[in-house]
Amino acid sequence: MKQILPLKTRILSLCGVVFSFLFTFAAIGQPVYLSGNADSTFPVFNQSIYYEGAGSADLGKSHTSVYNTMKHNGVHYFMGNFTHVSPNHGPALVIDTVTNTVLSQYKWKINGIVKTAVPDGTGGFYIGGTFTRIGDSVRRYLARINANGEPAAWRPVVDSTVNVLIKRNDTLFIGGAFKKFSNINRSCFAMYSLNGDTLMNNGGTGAFTLFTSINAMLIIKDTLVYGGAASISAPGSLTKYNFKNKVGIIFTLQYAEYSVIHNIQISKDTSTLICQYFDNGYFTRGANYRTGTYKYLIKIGALPVGGSPYNMSGIYTVGSKTYLVGLFRYITDGFTNFPRRGLVSFNSNTGDITNESLTIDGYTTFVYSTGNKIYLSGRFTTINGADRNNFAVLDTGTLAVSTLNIGPTDNLTAIAFSGNSIFAAGEFKGVYSVKRNGFAAIDATTHTILPWNPIAPHNFIAGRRMFAMGDSLFVLANFANPNSSTYSRLKIYSLSTGNEYTVPDLNFINMQDCVIDGNYLYISGDKRLLRFSLPGLPPDIGWGKDWNNTNALLSVHNPMQIIVDSNRIYTVGDTRFQHTGGLFDPQRGYTAMYDKATGQPLNVSYYEGANSTYDGITFERALLLNGKLYIAGWFSRLNGQVRRKFVCVDAAT
Repeated sequence: MKQILPLKTRILSLCGVVFSFLFTFAAIGQPVYLSGNADSTFPVFNQSIYYEGAGSADLGKSHTSVYNTMKHNGVHYFMGNFTHVSPNHGPALVIDTVTNTVLSQYKWKINGIVKTAVPDGTGGFYIGGTFTRIGDSVRRYLARINANGEPAAWRPVVDSTVNVLIKRNDTLFIGGAFKKFSNINRSCFAMYSLNGDTLMNNGGTGAFTLFTSINAMLIIKDTLVYGGAASISAPGSLTKYNFKNKVGIIFTLQYAEYSVIHNIQISKDTSTLICQYFDNGYFTRGANYRTGTYKYLIKIGALPVGGSPYNMSGIYTVGSKTYLVGLFRYITDGFTNFPRRGLVSFNSNTGDITNESLTIDGYTTFVYSTGNKIYLSGRFTTINGADRNNFAVLDTGTLAVSTLNIGPTDNLTAIAFSGNSIFAAGEFKGVYSVKRNGFAAIDATTHTILPWNPIAPHNFIAGRRMFAMGDSLFVLANFANPNSSTYSRLKIYSLSTGNEYTVPDLNFINMQDCVIDGNYLYISGDKRLLRFSLPGLPPDIGWGKDWNNTNALLSVHNPMQIIVDSNRIYTVGDTRFQHTGGLFDPQRGYTAMYDKATGQPLNVSYYEGANSTYDGITFERALLLNGKLYIAGWFSRLNGQVRRKFVCVDAAT
């Protein structure tokens, strides 16, 4: 027995997929005209709200998207292949660690990645990275912000990326890829007096000119240890500098002379230098701090996560242990493989692997520690049994997960503390994410995330089309088969409860498109054009057209999109002519016009490609405007005329 769909009022808001290559028409979605007042559409710009998937095993981003969005009764509904939704705070935030609230203001969003941060001692932070603006204020690669995220007047001029900052007393040590600081030559390194507000003399640029980028720094007494990317003529990619006497210190690691150093740490007793580097692979080595003599090696085993490119993303020393994070499942010391996913700890002086191990559904990219806490970030949704989106705080002794849960939409690259404030920065655009699987509802006035959360099937991939009528939300979406193929189904949810309505006759149609007009739901799928009556959705028997033709000399049409006008229905799609023996001619594009009362075709037009022997045509989407069909798809020539992926044709002829 069918469940009757509620039909309170006929208010329809329909958003089609937006094409970036369409002209700028007044209408963005497919025009559907109804009696009564239609609600407005809300085009997707991916700016006011940020969406990012999580838990992917891939090293790269998961390429999440919002495919469709709709405003209905003061609520924005979003549909896509995202799993978490959060307000867009920007990629750098000041957060109160006690109340778990964001302190930094929306108006001071930073326009790039923050790669390093240190507290300024007064509740604010010094930050460096790839940014050039904070809000509407110019701040190039280096800035100071207060506890509200507002930029201070301090604005030194740096000409390229800042990778690492260290603040010692009143001196700020700055490393990066820059070549000028305040219009004075400085090759990747500068010392700045915060007391005198001046660039300090660091002995000229001679000690640093062979570096193209400094990625990591340590200070041991009056010695700066720094590493990064050195030119081929350099003695090595890690060296020492006495900043008190302004002289370089002769020091050479006894391995990986020309590797790129990403991170350096020192053991608690300062006897062992730990370097994470890339040299035709990712390695972590321990060496004697004074002589550079090799002590141990740790590298990634042969089985990365999900077959993706593996890496080591960061190291951090805590007491007698060093923590290493990255994209891996196995670690080896050259003799034994140790199963570890995303995190491994080892003795800083000996390299001996400890028994600590995470249970995580993704991987980690960032590690930091202070006090008895480890701060991890990466691409995961659960860690040691707790739901955590890309960020978790663990106890150093037990690896138990803390209650602090800021939930950024992407991984962190920098973190710093000042009193109860934490400065979290990186590539994310949102924080305190709310978990959603492909569907989300957001208050149109406050932009807060609403509790409406329909349960998407486990094999949900992405939504394609969405519209509302009364209390019903119609969602056309793609789903995955176990054999990796995809199919499309129409799901119908209650806007008040989020519950799914069951409509058996729709469960077996692999749909290409659907449209509501008047009292009918029009569907194209399985090479057919069908119509169902509202509100109960019984099939309209005898209406429509089945293009699955067994006659070998006739076409097999596949309508991709439906457009409903006042007295006509139009479809665009592709077709093949089938010949004796089951052979097909090349795929052609076609448009069809149907009688609205019967669903029978009134006119069908065909379009050949550049070469009628092998060139296939695909018509994917169309817009009906003033009697013309604006069609987007894959083609370079139609019926002898040059048309590249976009064409306008007369809808009737």
